[in-house]
Amino acid sequence: MGLPLIGETIEFFTRSPSLDLLPFFKQRLQRYGRIFKTNLVGKDLIVSLDPELNNYLFQQEEKAFQIWFPESFMRILGDENLVLSSGSFHKNIRNMILRVFGPENLRLVLLHDVQGAVKRSLNSWLEMPSIELKPAISSMIFSVTAKWLISYDASSLVSGELWKNYDAFTRGLMSFPLNIPGTAFYKCMQGRNNVMKTLKQLLATKNKETKDSSKDFFDLVVSELEKPNPVLTEKFALNLVFLLLFASFETTSSALTVALKFL
Repeated sequence: MGLPLIGETIEFFTRSPSLDLLPFFKQRLQRYGRIFKTNLVGKDLIVSLDPELNNYLFQQEEKAFQIWFPESFMRILGDENLVLSSGSFHKNIRNMILRVFGPENLRLVLLHDVQGAVKRSLNSWLEMPSIELKPAISSMIFSVTAKWLISYDASSLVSGELWKNYDAFTRGLMSFPLNIPGTAFYKCMQGRNNVMKTLKQLLATKNKETKDSSKDFFDLVVSELEKPNPVLTEKFALNLVFLLLFASFETTSSALTVALKFL
C-alpha cells in the first residue's frame, strides 16, 4: 500500500520513456497478478489489469458499479461535467455533440478541414531542422476542433493564449496533485482557469451576436440555454466545451504519434 498518506502515488506518477506498460503496473503484475490493491492520491484502490473483468465492469456501469474519479482529478475537470453525467441527460448531451461531429458532418466537411490542416502543417515543417511531433500534431488537430467547437481562428492558435494554456494544462495533468506555485499541477490548474475565462468571454460574445447560417457547438449551446427549460447550465456548457477541446486533440495526437513512430 506504500507510504502513509501518499501511498504509492509518487511511483505511479513517475514518467516512463517506453510505450510499453508503465513500470508501476508491470512490476505489480509480475508480483501480485492481474488484480491488486494500492493507495493513490490518498485513496485505497483496487487495480484491475484483467481484460475480461474490465469488460464486465464497463458493462455494469450504473448497475453494479458507478464511475468515480479522485477529488484532485475532478478539480481539473470541474464539478459539473460530462464525465459524471448518465442516463437521458448524457444521451441529450451526446446528441448535441453529434450534430457537429456526427458521421454526416464528418464526411461532408470535417475531413476536408482535417486534410487542409495536415497539408498546412506538413508544409510549415519543411524548413525546420526537427519537429517535436506530439505537440505539433496536437496543435494541428486543435486548430480544426477549435474551429468547429468555438469558431476560434486557426491562424492565431499556435502563438495564441488559448493554445498555450491548454499546453500547460496537458503537461500538468498527470502530475502529483500539489497545488502550490511552481508545481506542474499548479500550472495545470492555472492553465485550466485561463482557458475557462477565455471560453466564458467567447460564450458571452456568442450571446450578443446575430445568428447566421454557420453553426459551431457554441451556437447549439446558446440555443439550448435560451430555451425555457434547458437541459444544461452555462457552467456545465463551459466545462463540456473545455473537456471536448482537450479530448479531441490529446487522445488523437497520442495515437498518431505512436503510429508514426512505428511506421
